Amino acid sequence: MTFLYGSYQFGLKKISVRSDYCNCCQREGIAEEWKSFKCGHLFFIPILPLGPRQRWKCSHCGEDPRARYKTSKTFRILLLLILPYLTYSLWIDAKGQFRLPQDAMPYWMSAIFGVLWLYYLYTTFFKAAGPTDDERRAAVAPLRIEHCIYCYGPITLHPHPECPSCRIRYYTEPTQRLPKSGPPPLPQTDIKRESEERMAEWLAHPNEFGVRPTTVHLKRTYHGNMAGYGDVQIHLLEYQMPDGTQGRGFINGSLTWSFLGEKVNTISDDDLLVAYCGWSFLTPALHTGDIVTQFVSEGEEARYLARKQQQGLTGVTITMRYKIGTSEIFEFTGHFQGTPARGAGDTNSEVGFLPNDPRFNLPAIYFLVGQQVIKSMR
Repeated sequence: MTFLYGSYQFGLKKISVRSDYCNCCQREGIAEEWKSFKCGHLFFIPILPLGPRQRWKCSHCGEDPRARYKTSKTFRILLLLILPYLTYSLWIDAKGQFRLPQDAMPYWMSAIFGVLWLYYLYTTFFKAAGPTDDERRAAVAPLRIEHCIYCYGPITLHPHPECPSCRIRYYTEPTQRLPKSGPPPLPQTDIKRESEERMAEWLAHPNEFGVRPTTVHLKRTYHGNMAGYGDVQIHLLEYQMPDGTQGRGFINGSLTWSFLGEKVNTISDDDLLVAYCGWSFLTPALHTGDIVTQFVSEGEEARYLARKQQQGLTGVTITMRYKIGTSEIFEFTGHFQGTPARGAGDTNSEVGFLPNDPRFNLPAIYFLVGQQVIKSMR
């Protein structure tokens, strides 16, 4: 009697994502952790619950990126010993005497065994050893995210980076530091070291400076609550690059950014924090399309321009438009009593700066939005 058996996976769900190196396809990429409930079946009828299962899969090939796929050196040495014996057995009869085979199969098999023996001899003893899988994995850059890579929604950063819509956790630490159960909460005593190292890695990324800073140190940590993020710890760091460039940057979970420029360096830490909070709210929303910049104003732009003229500004030009929900917000440049001015707002709230204010040197929209998304900060 034939028995048809196997297993089903119920409730298959993606729960985690990380950057990784796949041992199978030997490529860097995204690895996804999937959770399911496994159940054995007999004649296609589920009858034996096997319990929950969690498995990481490479997004390129679908295999477990940490599994072993290469032939071990011990096994290759064993093949080097076995293949000559197999070749010898093709040419010796049952009495132990040498014989010439009557068909072509032994000749072909001997040739195949010989090629395999030479291949394993070369790869085992003569081929230059390249980086190991673990060494390649250690060189993988940590995952850098500003929004969910699946639904493009905002990421909450505490107690760990996660998409609240997809319920997918993002591992943003280097892969070689990740235990199987995920990264442990960062001890308070390690915040300084970890934040400084993370900023140094971010600055060294090819999209930034491409080199590590000469110095970087944690200046202070802000504790507060932000719309879209909840309770946050934002680390402010100062750094200097090998070419002498100085700057300040912020880290909020996996969201890292830096502000540069001699004039920007004169902005106070607290004001720069407001700009960072505005930037961190705007950037993911612009990527996801939750905030649009191409739209036809429903009269708000005309009313705002009229208000600027009433305030004594001349030559006012709208440089950027933002539609957040039903609200229309505008960035502008102009002159006030002959002095250049810039700002952002609508007919309900706005900010404006003159050149003698250091905040003049960053987009005014950052400060406007930052003021609105910060619920509390200390």
